[in-house]
Order: sequence, then C-alpha cells, then structure tokens
Amino acid sequence: MGLHRTLATLVAAILLTLPLLAACGGSAPATSGPAKPAAGTGSQPSGGSGLAPAASGPSSGAQKQMVIASFGGSLEKSLKDSLLGPFEKKFNVKTTVVAGTALENIARIKAQKAKPEIDVVIIADNFVDVRSADVFEKLDEKLVPSFNKVPKNLRIIDDLGAAWLLLTNGIAYNENIFEQKNLTVPTSINDLMKPEFKGRVVVWTPGANTGLAQMSLLAKANGGSDKNLDPAFNALKPAAPDLL
Repeated sequence: MGLHRTLATLVAAILLTLPLLAACGGSAPATSGPAKPAAGTGSQPSGGSGLAPAASGPSSGAQKQMVIASFGGSLEKSLKDSLLGPFEKKFNVKTTVVAGTALENIARIKAQKAKPEIDVVIIADNFVDVRSADVFEKLDEKLVPSFNKVPKNLRIIDDLGAAWLLLTNGIAYNENIFEQKNLTVPTSINDLMKPEFKGRVVVWTPGANTGLAQMSLLAKANGGSDKNLDPAFNALKPAAPDLL
C-alpha cells in the first residue's frame, strides 16, 4: 500500500474522530516524500461525521513516514493516543506531529509549497485565507470513500476538506466579579459594546478562530449572518475606543 493510499486512510480516520479535513496531493511518487498536505479545519457552524477508514488492511514493506500539522496541547495528545498510535501499528507508518497554531501551520504550508514536508494539516476557519494558494488538493472519493458520507454543507468549498468541529458561542461571566464591580449582567453580546464595559472587553483578530466566532455572534445579534459580517463591523465602530 503506497503512501497516498495510507494517507487516504488517515484522512478518513481523522474525519471519523477529529476536525474538518481537506485533501491535497502532488504528483511525486510515494517514496519521494509528502505531497501537498491534506488540510483539516475547524468550522464554526459545522460538525464532524462518522466515517469508516478507506483501507481495510495493514500495509506491507518498508515503514512509511507521515507528517501531520495540528494544534498542540490536549488535541495533540488526543490525536496521538486515540488515532495515530493504532494507525501506526495497523499500517506500518511512522507519524510525526508538528504542533502549532492555525496561523503558524498555514505559514509552514505556504513556505513549503515548492517542496512540501507536511502530509495532513488540521487547522481552523482561517483556512479560507490559504485556499487560493494552491497548496491543498481536492479530496478524492476514490481514495477516501468515506468522504461521500459527509453532507455537502459540511465540506469546504471545492471539496478541499470537511468540517470536524462544532463551536458553540455564548456569554459566560463570574457572578462574584460582576457583583463586586457593580456591572450589569449581559444578556446579549451587544451589551458588551456598552461604555459600562470600557477596558474590559477583548476582541480577537478575525484571523483567529475565536475572533471569527466572536464576529459571527455579533453579526447575528445585529441582523447579519456568517456570510454577512457587516453588521458586526458596524457594531464595533462606535465601541472601538472602549475595546482592547
């Protein structure tokens, strides 16, 4: 079984257990190193789908190498313990995880475009920023049969990947702090834009997954949507001097 087929199995397995996944590949033979990476990305309104692995049996021959770029921390540990360990034993593959933020891994992929070193990447919504860079390959349902079970609305544009993460947006607060500071309990994200919270609200950059979630919530609270963030930007303008 070649690296391309083994990569397809890993893609299917990640679709089974983890975030959004997009496929990318090159024309180089399996023994020459990684092709364009398969990209896994988290998506706010999307969720993972249960899929079966593409291949059914262990590989033979020399051990293959596979590099996966992913988030670090608990996700990296879960990836290694729950997926990569069994995957390595079954398919005679040595995997290496390159941990980093989505922005860091996107930068790595762009820098390696001429000579890719990463086979699979798990990133977030900012995947759209790199989609036009021609570093990812369309997921081939012949190589990853389970991909045809992923609903169309959970796939990345052009079938470059599939959603893996359901992100819930909301407001949480410390009752004790609010009582001590005599702050009004917010019932909407719009309340956080009020002068009362001056210097207490941090707005993440839209380039980060959390920032996109924040903008999505603000847009929806003002008549917008995930596809229309203008109301969010309009709501931020008057509050900008009070935000961090």
